[in-house]
Amino acid sequence: MEALAAILFAAILVLFAAQIVMRALGRPILWSDEVLVLLMIWCGFLTAAFLIEERDDVAFDLVYALFPDGLRRWIAAAGTLAVAGIFAAAAPGILDYIAFLRFETTNILLIPLTWAFSVFGVFIVVTLLRRLWSGLRLLGSGWRKEIARIEGRDA
Repeated sequence: MEALAAILFAAILVLFAAQIVMRALGRPILWSDEVLVLLMIWCGFLTAAFLIEERDDVAFDLVYALFPDGLRRWIAAAGTLAVAGIFAAAAPGILDYIAFLRFETTNILLIPLTWAFSVFGVFIVVTLLRRLWSGLRLLGSGWRKEIARIEGRDA
């Protein structure tokens, strides 16, 4: 997944540079804006779904850090499972809207918007599953390892 994210990002950089050069030459690439937006959406959501860890999220943990491990376990489990619950509640509506977009296409390349935004469905499902898995680990006997992973103390 890291390689795919790097390839998508490299494609964004190359196409963006080509777009600038061609505009300077008076021959803009008409489809480049559309492809750049799609590449950025896919790169961002795939990276967020598969590569970003909980410890990489912004956290205000000044008070949380004062608690002992056992209490931090329950706070982390509640937060992780709450996020999973929110994603689970939102998933049907989001997936339904992505399906609804099959009636729309991009302006120039006529790519169905369902294809363009299906990565958001992948993001929702993968993030939901990852948070559920983390929550279950926090509730199980290996919770100390999971707390260390979430807080970045395992590296």
